[in-house]
Amino acid sequence: MRLRSSLLVVVLVAGFAILAVAWFFLASRRAATPLPRTKLPDGTWAQVEGLTFGTNHTFTKGSPLLTRVRQYAPGKLKDLLPAQFSTSTTMGEEMLLLWYNRFDPATGAYTNANLDTFRVIDEHGCVFHVNSYGGGGTGPGYCVGTAYIRVFPRRQKTFKVRAQSFPTTNIVWVVENPFVTNPPPWKPEPTPVTRERDGVQFTLEGIRGHFHGTDAWFEPRFTIMDGETNRTDWYRPRAELVDATGNRDSNRLCPYEPAWKLDVTFYKSYKAPFPADQVWRTTNAVVPPEGQVVALSETGRVAGIMVKLIALCGAGQFSFSNGVCVASNVPISNSSGERFSSSYSSGPNARVELTFSRNEPSLIVEIGSIKRAEDLLIRFRDSEGRTFPAEFRGSADKTYRYDVKIPKNFNASAPFDLEVIPQNPVRLGYMVEPPRPPDRDRPGSYGKTQR
Repeated sequence: MRLRSSLLVVVLVAGFAILAVAWFFLASRRAATPLPRTKLPDGTWAQVEGLTFGTNHTFTKGSPLLTRVRQYAPGKLKDLLPAQFSTSTTMGEEMLLLWYNRFDPATGAYTNANLDTFRVIDEHGCVFHVNSYGGGGTGPGYCVGTAYIRVFPRRQKTFKVRAQSFPTTNIVWVVENPFVTNPPPWKPEPTPVTRERDGVQFTLEGIRGHFHGTDAWFEPRFTIMDGETNRTDWYRPRAELVDATGNRDSNRLCPYEPAWKLDVTFYKSYKAPFPADQVWRTTNAVVPPEGQVVALSETGRVAGIMVKLIALCGAGQFSFSNGVCVASNVPISNSSGERFSSSYSSGPNARVELTFSRNEPSLIVEIGSIKRAEDLLIRFRDSEGRTFPAEFRGSADKTYRYDVKIPKNFNASAPFDLEVIPQNPVRLGYMVEPPRPPDRDRPGSYGKTQR
């Protein structure tokens, strides 16, 4: 029995020794593979450490296999396997995560890279903005940051990533794409193209491209008819662009794909009529003067959505904490002073903070159980039955802030009805040919708009 136990220990030791040797082999091969990096003026290197793709991301410095093995290694055998740095994150949608840091060869230390304004550039020179980045994890002697890339050239084997090191150093990395895909191209439909839902015709007239330097944005145009009556102003379309490789964005995709799918959600606008049983209404809402706040206390529920009115604010500077106004002042005289910030912390001492400065009135509302602000329409109605919208501008947890832009032909000091209406949008898809940029080799071609 002792002999059998001794043999088992020997086998385990030998197995872990083999894994240790394998780790050193893998580590040496990894070290021999050059990482995309840029030397900075202070002698440090800003470098890419790896890329991951999907919804569940794990980055490991070293061997992922040995990270798992080390967790289960008995006793002192762990000393044979050096500790690996590992960090994980989960996203709500598929993304490419670029892991980066800064290495100082003088000290052998990895530090916070302090990079910002990330951009991805494809083979056509199309530029895609990266709107989210920050710390990815820190361990003993190691640090890594993360850039969250929603749109990237998935058909290319390599592409460029541009970043900036504060205050002025420009960094360009040529990144190998380990997630290359090359699906069959889609075929566009000729425009105009019409879809019908419940007797209403939703016609995509075309999509216009606005090109300014390296920036671009795209504007689909619709006509909506109910029989012979034009109802375009009753709807607010929200479109997302999708390409065959899996990229999805509300505005920027590569226009050199043969076709895009246009996923469109047609929300009703503030001008549309709604059945009375779909409207939650409170009366006699009065917009206060500059720098003042009117606390609201009405709470209701419509279509299963909880709505709690918190406050109406005049133009000015305000701070709210957990639904209570803790600071107020008159507005700054020019629009450059307009700003908005929010924060939310959970736990026993949960706090929801809103701070904003606006030259127009604001509405503060607590809303439960909606995925996006467009799922709920909020509007004001005067004594003559005319309406105008409250425009969503930001949120923290379930607390939402809206701009209240009272049209000039309305009596701003009169009481209004405030209406809250859940949306039941129409969702349709179209296959379109992307508008191409003007000829880049032709002088003066930039700054134009193409249909």
